Amino acid sequence: MIKELAPQSKYSPLMFKRTENYYKECVNDEKKMPYMEELGLKLGVDTDTINNWSNDERIEKFGTIKRKIKELQRLRLMQRGLEDNKPVMSIFLLKANHGLIEVDKHINQEEKVSIIVSDVGYNPNKNYSPKPESSSGVFTEDIKRLEEEKKTLPS
Repeated sequence: MIKELAPQSKYSPLMFKRTENYYKECVNDEKKMPYMEELGLKLGVDTDTINNWSNDERIEKFGTIKRKIKELQRLRLMQRGLEDNKPVMSIFLLKANHGLIEVDKHINQEEKVSIIVSDVGYNPNKNYSPKPESSSGVFTEDIKRLEEEKKTLPS
């Protein structure tokens, strides 16, 4: 069985020039978001072809301009996410196009919880035993209560 050869690449220096113009157009218009799909439509090719060209060592400059377009897209997504305060689409595109991932942080049960005791002054409505003579320092009864609560926390 004989396999048919793939048609010759549509790449030409004109394709690079059009890609470079698209990049400049996006840089000069701060509201314009660059998309590989839009570039593909302008060049008359699909995004797989753009990816193939950007990975072809014979046309290294095409890979460079594609990376610049993706970096500009990343910058614009971050800017819009902050300016519009609607990060859902920005988060999605950052994940899909730039390999970013969400990370959940959970407190490990082995981590200890610290209780910080500070002097907030004497409360005349609270029954202290014995009553403090000044509002400086922590009261013994409160320290004991906190120590007991601390024992019930998971260690």
